[in-house]
Amino acid sequence: MSLNETPAAPTEVPVTKPDQDKQDIEASSTEKAPEPAAEQEHKQEEKETTKPKPAAKPPLVPEKELPVIEQELPKLSYKKTERLYEIRSILNKLLSNAEAMGEELSAKANEFKKTVAEKLEKNIEFQENIKQSTEALLESLKLALEEGNSESAIKSWDKIQGNISNTSNRIRENLQKQANAYKAKLTELRSWKTFASTEKKKEIITQMEHLIESRMHAADRSKHISNMHQEWKSLGRSNQNEQLWKTFKTLSDKAYEPCKEYFKQRKQQMVDNLKERRKICDQLEVEVKSLFPEKAQDEGSEKDVTAPPSADEIKTEPRGSVNITALNKLLSAAEKDWKHFAPIEQSKIKSLQKRFYGSVNQLRKLRKHAQSSSAKLKQDCVAAAQALITLEDNKKAMNEAKRLQQEWKKIGPTSYKEDNKYWAEFRAACDKIFEKRDQVSNELKQNLKQAEQDLAKILESLAAIFEVDDDSFRKSRNEYKDLSQEFSNALDPRLKQQRGRLLDRFNNLKRKIDSRYKTLPDKKQQQLKKAVMDRANFLEKIEIELLNTKDDSQFQEIRKQSRESAWEALESSGNAKLDSALADRFSNLSSTDSINSMRKLASSNESKFRLLCIQSEIRANIDTPSADQSQRMQLQLQQLQSGFGKSKPEPKENAKHAFGIELEAMCYGPIENAPLQELRQRLDNAVKKLL
Repeated sequence: MSLNETPAAPTEVPVTKPDQDKQDIEASSTEKAPEPAAEQEHKQEEKETTKPKPAAKPPLVPEKELPVIEQELPKLSYKKTERLYEIRSILNKLLSNAEAMGEELSAKANEFKKTVAEKLEKNIEFQENIKQSTEALLESLKLALEEGNSESAIKSWDKIQGNISNTSNRIRENLQKQANAYKAKLTELRSWKTFASTEKKKEIITQMEHLIESRMHAADRSKHISNMHQEWKSLGRSNQNEQLWKTFKTLSDKAYEPCKEYFKQRKQQMVDNLKERRKICDQLEVEVKSLFPEKAQDEGSEKDVTAPPSADEIKTEPRGSVNITALNKLLSAAEKDWKHFAPIEQSKIKSLQKRFYGSVNQLRKLRKHAQSSSAKLKQDCVAAAQALITLEDNKKAMNEAKRLQQEWKKIGPTSYKEDNKYWAEFRAACDKIFEKRDQVSNELKQNLKQAEQDLAKILESLAAIFEVDDDSFRKSRNEYKDLSQEFSNALDPRLKQQRGRLLDRFNNLKRKIDSRYKTLPDKKQQQLKKAVMDRANFLEKIEIELLNTKDDSQFQEIRKQSRESAWEALESSGNAKLDSALADRFSNLSSTDSINSMRKLASSNESKFRLLCIQSEIRANIDTPSADQSQRMQLQLQQLQSGFGKSKPEPKENAKHAFGIELEAMCYGPIENAPLQELRQRLDNAVKKLL
């Protein structure tokens, strides 16, 4: 059933003939058990006395029989066992009265007999092959019966009987005897098959009842009904065959009722689709007619527009009159709509497709010619651009290349592959034309990039100068001047945006360095700082050694070592407050009698140093680690309440404060090494910010 035809309700003619399979089995078993000789003679006598003798057969006529044999024998296969023996029998009977036939007919009969003998010789081998094949089939029959496979068993039985019919004499008797041994079992299996078919048909009837109540789509419902009919047919006969069929057919018709409305609607849809497809064809034909006004379009129910446009018609089209992009959209939309409005009646498809593809092919051919024309124009542009590469006047070549680029934009598209190819060639030619200008531009970019890198290195050197200690910073004044001059010389105006950024960074560093030069400690301050640092380093070395002891015994041993003479040998700072703080720190080395006491003292000094760092970070306006944020907030609140911080300190004041806290921090000790390094780094950052 095609997609465009409304399926009729499936029907089946009930079979009322007797069980054919059983009849075949009974009819094929012609071999009977041998009877005693006396009984056979008795029966023969009984037949002779009770039945009239059959009428005698008419005698064979050589003139009639031999032409028939002559015509049949060449075509007769050696596999036709029964017919070969029949012909041989006829020939033997004819030759038994050879004198009456005459020499010519006798010779012909002997010739035929010889041919039959040759065929029978081959037939013997053929029967042996049949015997082997049949014995294999008997094994298959036996296996099928043991497994209860009725279908396979019946097929094997039919093949066996077919083979036996092509044998004769003893082979036939033996094979039939072997086959008859399975007759009863096969009949029993057939009965079971009939019973199984009955039960299966009842199941199908139940399925059909469920199908009536289901909400299955009509198309799927129709397929299910058809499948059930096929399954019913494959089951063959069963008990209550006609009654079951009538029940099944009634339910089938009822289940099919919803399908009728569906296929009715489907038929109407195909009518509507046909109208829409005709509209598509009409629209395409209008487009074709507008592009080829001289080509007459036949009027009729289904028009033939398959003839393609001529070359002259394509050539006479003015340049640019065919919009390939619009044409592509038209074809794409037409093909999409054509697929959408399907299916239609099968009888209408061919003529309508002829109209549709006739117009489409014309438009495709027009597009192909338009693309070919565009390809030629693009090839001309490529050739012209390649010729400009060798032009000495580079400015003129660039102007002409720009004109070609504008011309390229006006040319319509070609195929995707060709467009990519021509564009790659055209662009490569234009790139070579602009290569000289690009070389100059690239050189400038490289020079500016190098200048920017050089300026960045100068700024890094200036930043490094600012980071060194006071002594090294004092000695770097000449280097600072040289770097500043070098920066000014290297600052190219063509750097544009980078120039402003680099100049801002330079000015910021310059202000910081100049400010630090102004606030550098004088000679007296340097001597003070050196004296404090020497004494602090002396004490720190001893404190770290004591803090690292394992037990009090080792602690006492190190503490008792005499250090007074070395301490007295160190130069005093001259600042009473600092000297007193350092002296107390030295005294603590003698008065602290255990490692635990030493660690408590270290914790106290760490707190003092931490407070100093927080105060310095507040003044320098830099971040404080999160662990000390709460303490910083308390200090800031106290400063606000006391009025501190309302006016910003002068740079000179900050420099003095920075020098003072550096000296104060040196007087704190002992402190564990890890927190000491952290606090020193924080104080150093604050000092640099203040300077």
